[in-house]
Amino acid sequence: MKKADYLIIVSTNTPGGVEISKAAIIQQHISPVHAGGLGLNRPRIDDLILLEGELINIIPENSPNEVDLWGISQGINGLSGMAKYVAIVGGRTKDNSKEWDTRTKEQKETLKIYVQYRLLRNPDLIIMGLNQVPAMDKVEMPGFNVPKWLESIGVPQKNIF
Repeated sequence: MKKADYLIIVSTNTPGGVEISKAAIIQQHISPVHAGGLGLNRPRIDDLILLEGELINIIPENSPNEVDLWGISQGINGLSGMAKYVAIVGGRTKDNSKEWDTRTKEQKETLKIYVQYRLLRNPDLIIMGLNQVPAMDKVEMPGFNVPKWLESIGVPQKNIF
C-alpha cells in the first residue's frame, strides 16, 4: 500500500447545515461535465465527515490519490506525491454566497480524531487546507484557517504545511 505524503482538508462546498450523502458526492464527481458533474474517473474525496460527525469512507484506504490530480505539482513549491482528502460537509454560508467555517462541534471533534489517527499511522504526514495548495491559490476552501486550527489541537509544526 502506498503511504500518503499529504492530508488535504477540503469542504463539500455546500451550504452549512445541509447534509450531503456519499452517493451525492460520488455522483457529483464522476458525472460528465455537460451533466453538471466534474467528469472525473473517481471521486476526489477519500473520506467524508457528516454534520453529526459520522466519518464515511468513499475511496478504499489502499488507494490514495496522486497529488497531481489537483494540479498541485504545478505550484510554486512543486508539491508531488500521494494525498488523502478528507471533506467536511458544508463550507459555505447558508445562502451559498461565500466560503465560511460551518463545522459543527461534532465535525470538529471527528476531524481532530481523524488528523491524530493519520499522524499516528504516518508521523511524516504533511497536513494542509486545499487553499494552501500552490496550484489552488484562488480557492478559499475549506472555509477555516487549517494551520491555525492544527496548532490549536497540538499538531507538531513539522506536520503543518
